[in-house]
Amino acid sequence: MTLLTLFVTMIGGPAAAAFPDRPVTLIVPFAAGGSTDVTARMIAPYIEKNLHAGARVVVSNIQGGGGDVGFATISGAIPDGHTIGFINTPSFLTIPLERQARFDPKLFDPLVAIVDDPSTVVVPAGSAIATPVDLVAFARTTPQKASFATTGVGSDEQLSMLKLQELGGVRFVHIPFPGGAHIYRALRNGNVMVAGMNLSEALRAREEGRITILGQMSRNRHPVAPDLPTFREMGFDIAMGAMRGIAAPRGLPDDVRQVLVDAITAAAADPDFQAKAKATYQPLRILGPDAFADELTAMDRDYRALWAVSPWSDR
Repeated sequence: MTLLTLFVTMIGGPAAAAFPDRPVTLIVPFAAGGSTDVTARMIAPYIEKNLHAGARVVVSNIQGGGGDVGFATISGAIPDGHTIGFINTPSFLTIPLERQARFDPKLFDPLVAIVDDPSTVVVPAGSAIATPVDLVAFARTTPQKASFATTGVGSDEQLSMLKLQELGGVRFVHIPFPGGAHIYRALRNGNVMVAGMNLSEALRAREEGRITILGQMSRNRHPVAPDLPTFREMGFDIAMGAMRGIAAPRGLPDDVRQVLVDAITAAAADPDFQAKAKATYQPLRILGPDAFADELTAMDRDYRALWAVSPWSDR
């Protein structure tokens, strides 16, 4: 045994580099400026703070296919913890039902759920449409002008639109966009007359005075918007929303997985992060890996049952 071998043996081998040993990429599968992007950029510094000193978390927007391209980038990454990303319901679960997806939800490791964001329906400020009843009446009398913007087929916005069509006995002209920021620009520019938005982005847009929110699709009035009536209160039994959380490609080493779960959980619980989330109307719902996975399993069962009786991809 050489002197070098003896020395290495005595100290237990060369020390492994602390994770992460390079920047962690946090993928957002949608365009910059939307609700997921806002959440990601808000929480990234707090994840950094709860990793080791000098760690970096870099947000990367990879849009396309209503989330398909970004989800596939997450699941296709090397499972070493240096690539993680947001997964969003319902699109994370509905895309594989609708078509040949680039990803398989079974190849993900859900880490921490962060936001559970109810759907809303909005119109430009100054619109004559002030309630869902007004909207249904307009669509019934002028269907060719009733353009409804969503973030794509299988999104919570599209599913809520389809439910409103069913309950109101009307038909909207569906116009899909790459993300919430694109929808907001289309509304401001008068290119669409109505849109689906998540509650957080709708409340931020309302602060600017550019839109009117017709109602929220939570089961009860959400604490971030106690003044805003639910669709159920107004006679439309619709409960819809989007859960957003961070996942990794399946196969992480146990120690790396625990480091990530601990860092994300601590970031979400940070009082400073929570204050910023409240100021930007982020409806937080923090769930650990097991609870997050259980929610996804329950949602997948529900969406599969809905798809079996009423497929939405051609509507």
